[in-house]
Amino acid sequence: MSAKGAKETIHVFLEEPATLHALAFRYFIVLLIVVTAALVAIEYFHPATYMRHEALLVAIDRAILGTFTIELMLRWYSSPKRGGFFRNPYNVIDLMAVAPGLVGLADATALRTLRAVRLLKLVPEFRYMSLFRFRGTILEKIAPVVLMFVALKLTIWFLENAGLWIEGPSLGNLFTVFGLSIGIVLSLKLGATYQKYLRINEVVLRIRGRLLHLQALLERHSDELDRGRDAVQTWARLFIELFNEKTTNTEKFQSANETLLDFTGSIEKQPGPISVLHSELSGDAAFILGIGRGRTPQAYNDLLHQAVLIYLILIALFIPGALGLIAVAIATHLLYGIYYITLDLDSIIGGEFHLVQVDLSAIEEIARGSVAERTG
Repeated sequence: MSAKGAKETIHVFLEEPATLHALAFRYFIVLLIVVTAALVAIEYFHPATYMRHEALLVAIDRAILGTFTIELMLRWYSSPKRGGFFRNPYNVIDLMAVAPGLVGLADATALRTLRAVRLLKLVPEFRYMSLFRFRGTILEKIAPVVLMFVALKLTIWFLENAGLWIEGPSLGNLFTVFGLSIGIVLSLKLGATYQKYLRINEVVLRIRGRLLHLQALLERHSDELDRGRDAVQTWARLFIELFNEKTTNTEKFQSANETLLDFTGSIEKQPGPISVLHSELSGDAAFILGIGRGRTPQAYNDLLHQAVLIYLILIALFIPGALGLIAVAIATHLLYGIYYITLDLDSIIGGEFHLVQVDLSAIEEIARGSVAERTG
């Protein structure tokens, strides 16, 4: 096997586990993480037991560290893009999981306490579960923020163990009240933006139904079948284009709307079902493009963002040790995750986020019919 073929085999084995052996290896890695957790618990909560079996436990710990290090090196070696390997937050977490242990081989007491950081390696294992997909998800969006706060807390934890950090006051009640308040505000904003998303989806389905109904009426009352079908399909195509644009240039869509109106007027000399249907269709489109491009005032978003940021910094500063690390990681994931989801839902049309999207496939089917007619 060539070197290139060997690299590809290693890459598939480690990054895309599908075979029985590859999956077994992933479970083995998870088992080693669990063993690491047990070693950390014994060292911190049962120091006497740890001292009695120190030689054995240290040997196990270094064997696990060596396994994790070799796995990381192989994944880097087999990566198609080595230069961008550590741009993936999961790979950064893997590095953070082994680096303190490698430094700790020098037996510096303060650095040995960072062995618990290796438990972070459990996070990258989630990448192999569909629930924790990374690309194009909220995890990708918030990963830099989570890593920033975890790094901050790790630095503070190091200073705590070195005796260089202030002993914080008991702020349990403050954290509870402050966190509950932020959670309530985020929940209200999430509910409001989700209702906006549901309303837009409902009107999109209504537009689809009215387009099909209008097309059927035009075909029934006009001898120019192609012209009526083409007018409806052009309207649908330009509506989709305007829906996906970040600007609010409505000239082309307005032109298509007038063309459809002129055609319906040529069929119905007096206002009738076709004219009413076109009017309702125009109203639905205006509703979507109006409410969809509406935004929560930036001052409100800024204040909410500042409150979340201050709360997370307080957790990092005043909740000590492993409990503080866990609290920072979970709180950052939840609060920033909800915050970014609300931003995404709020800018569902023409916004900068694309985690949540409105399903336009029903209208796209109508629009594609125009293309099929022209190419047929």
